[in-house]
Amino acid sequence: MNQVYLQFLRDKLQRRFEQLSNSKHHSFHNYLIMFWDFIQSPPFKSILEYLAYLYPEQETKAKSLIKNELSVSKSWSQTYKQHYSLTYFLIKKCVEFEDDRRTLYIGEIYYKYELSKPSDNTSVINAFISNVVRPVYEYIDESLEENIVISYFLVRYKHRSECFQRKNLENLYKEDTKKGEKNLCLNLYEYLFEQGIEFSIEPWSISGKADLVLAQSSDHPLIADAKIFDGDSRNISYLLKGFRQIYQYTLDYNHQPFGYLIIFKICEGDLKFEVAQNNQLVPCVVHNNKTIFFLTIDIYPHEKSASERGKLKSYIIKESDLIQGMETEEK
Repeated sequence: MNQVYLQFLRDKLQRRFEQLSNSKHHSFHNYLIMFWDFIQSPPFKSILEYLAYLYPEQETKAKSLIKNELSVSKSWSQTYKQHYSLTYFLIKKCVEFEDDRRTLYIGEIYYKYELSKPSDNTSVINAFISNVVRPVYEYIDESLEENIVISYFLVRYKHRSECFQRKNLENLYKEDTKKGEKNLCLNLYEYLFEQGIEFSIEPWSISGKADLVLAQSSDHPLIADAKIFDGDSRNISYLLKGFRQIYQYTLDYNHQPFGYLIIFKICEGDLKFEVAQNNQLVPCVVHNNKTIFFLTIDIYPHEKSASERGKLKSYIIKESDLIQGMETEEK
């Protein structure tokens, strides 16, 4: 990630955390709501959504803490990430209340767990900050430079392409349709390079070539491959094959946990992924502990606006089709 931009994000995050930490008890809940709203913006949102996705059981634990059905001593997790996920869900549940009753209750049970003596509101708020807010703040800060943030830049590239570069990318493809897929890939790589993301193009793997391995020098490189979708020869079957390739690449590159399938759509119809994890910035499928993300970039030159197009033909890829194809190959 661009180091200047990274520092900008960290400085902004730190300022919001300090504003919350320095607020008085009578206004703390309001600042907590504003802090929550702030961390729901990209790229923080993608970091937290993925954390919540990894440990959904922590939401149940957070509810039990709030209902006094679980003690603090029994709420501790085995890993830092599990604990971070719990504190994320605690904040989420607290800001759902219009007043600070839930916030003060959570702060009080953590305060009494540590000190076991009478508390005042200021002490309770400080306990809430230390035990609930700070873990979330530190997790975001630590995660900003990790591969998960790539989703933020890919979504930015999607918006840039569809809003400002659609015609240019269409021409880039049509200039040489045999190399069109490759040329569009290079345009994406150029953008990522300009954002300060380290990567190498087309390293060889056991099963073939991945179009892109991001941050290859790190311990956890992120695998990405790009495909054209035209609804004809490069159709749903072509994308299913691309999904299988990405999955295999994650195995080849030291069993990496993540992969991206980036799709340039050059036909008029709508491409949809009916998958369970479709509420994030980028929809994804999990198979054998591998998470494959799907990013569709529409560069078709629509003559009418979205509101005037009427009902378009839909190309639907179901999660069951993706998984079934994988299981067939694995047998």
